[in-house]
Amino acid sequence: MWKTGAFIILGLCFVKAQIHLIDSRCYLAEGGSAENFLASEDAAVGSVLGTLGINGDPKTDISLSLREKDSPVTIAPLSKNIILSKPLDKEGLEGPASVYVNVICDRRMSNDPSFLIPVNIRVTDVNDNSPAWIGAPYVVNISEVTIVGTRKS
Repeated sequence: MWKTGAFIILGLCFVKAQIHLIDSRCYLAEGGSAENFLASEDAAVGSVLGTLGINGDPKTDISLSLREKDSPVTIAPLSKNIILSKPLDKEGLEGPASVYVNVICDRRMSNDPSFLIPVNIRVTDVNDNSPAWIGAPYVVNISEVTIVGTRKS
């Protein structure tokens, strides 16, 4: 009888340890510690810039929010999508040239502390600014056999 009781206690401890290890909600699926996305500066307000690779389902077992309240991005309700809420600008004139936010992930039905997931969004450039020539017009003679990449001093 004693041996059976010991096995039951050990078995329960093992099951409890397994449950604790299985709960990966709020961890990034690829095992990283941060998310990185690229966004074109001409992305439309309301477009999805990326989807967070977080384990867990925002509809049932996790809740996601941003720590920064004045951010140019939001998280779509009950999803993992990062949504653009203000225009971006690689030159930083009409919007931010990069975005850095922290996503707070809470496990529902748990007393575990929140997870903070850094999200870095780099803005890529589009050719949206006309060149400004100083001292124009320019006159240059270039040989037809000039190698690509050659610079004239």
